[in-house]
This record gives sequence, C-alpha cells and structure tokens, in this order.
Amino acid sequence: MKVLIVDDSPDALAIAKARLAKELLDLLIADCGLEGLRMARSEHPDLILLDVDMPDMSGFDVCRAIKADPDLCMTPIIFLSGSTDAAAKVKGLDLGAVDYVTKPFDAFELRARVRAALRTKHLQDLLMRYASVDPLTELPNRRALLDRLEQQWAHLQRHGGSLAFIMADLDHFKKVNDAFGHSAGDRLLMCAAATILSQGRDSDVTGRYGGEEFAILATGETAE
Repeated sequence: MKVLIVDDSPDALAIAKARLAKELLDLLIADCGLEGLRMARSEHPDLILLDVDMPDMSGFDVCRAIKADPDLCMTPIIFLSGSTDAAAKVKGLDLGAVDYVTKPFDAFELRARVRAALRTKHLQDLLMRYASVDPLTELPNRRALLDRLEQQWAHLQRHGGSLAFIMADLDHFKKVNDAFGHSAGDRLLMCAAATILSQGRDSDVTGRYGGEEFAILATGETAE
C-alpha cells in the first residue's frame, strides 16, 4: 500500500522512513505542503502522514484541500507534529484526520498507528467496492453504471466525442430457472457476464443492470 509522508524537515523524513522500513510499504516523500498535495492528487496514496508546521502551506491547509477533493476525501491522514498543544490536536481531528502523532515518535507506536489506519482504509475500500458491485457476477451494478454514465455524459458536454450504451437481455431466462433451477440460472448469468466482459476494451465498463440484463458503456470511439 502507498503511504505519502509530507514534511519539510529532512531529518523527520529520514526518521519516518526508517521507522516504517519494516512495514513493506510503498513510501512516497514530499518535502513541502504544495508538493505533498500535488503527489496526493497524482499518486492517490492509501495513507498520508502530514506534518503540521511547514513554511509554504501548513498541514492543516493541505488537509482541508484533500478533504475538499472528491477523489481524495476518503484518504486517511495522520498528523505529525512537535507540538503537544491540545487545541492543535483537536483542530487536526476536526479537519478530518484519523490520528495525531507527536514528535519525536516512538517506532512501535508509529508503526501500530499506521497499520491501524491502513486496516481501516482497506475495510473502507471493500465496503465502497461492494456497494457498487453485483454480488453474483462481481461486475459493476446499476448504481455504478448510472454513475459512470453521468460522468461520461458530463465529459462529452465539455469536450465532445462519442459514447455508446449497449443493453443486452437474455431471452427466456425464466425458463432456464424453471427447468434447471436457480443455481443453473446463476451459472448462466456468470458465463454471460464473462463473455460480454471479454469482448470489451479496457476503457469500457461492463456491468449487471438487472436480473437478466447487462450493459456496456463504451467511452471514446463508438464500439463496433
């Protein structure tokens, strides 16, 4: 998992890297607030360790920007600070941080807090995934497809281009369930989903839209 460390102190960055070296994480480094925000937007880390006091942009301001970004707002943030001021801790947590660690931090404590934050992030990602995935076929469900369609429609209005939305219905599907049972019908749905998915491109989205229906959302050039 990716962990972004944002701190203007080379010593603090080196210590944090050393403390987390045994965790087998992909560690990303930014030496100022603006660079940290840029890297967060480009790398989409699973966790951000964020210094509070930086000259160009405070950690609090970076946190505000991250929480205001729809693509990053769910990224957990742990503040790192040399201050023991309770008001600063409260402010950081109120801004949306999941934790606040005081420097100099103990190696075992930092690793434990990072592991806890990453476990929570992993569970959060699973919940978000299964909220938009059909449990039988594990393809995007109706909600995910409609969200993607809305996004692509907005993109077309701004930049032009083309879009294809294809609906496919399995004829006489009820007869399969009646004759062979629902388990056979489930297997048929999974095979149909796999077949449709195999015909799409990487830029396409294929999903289950209803009990018997599948949809392919093709972006860019119209699918043939």
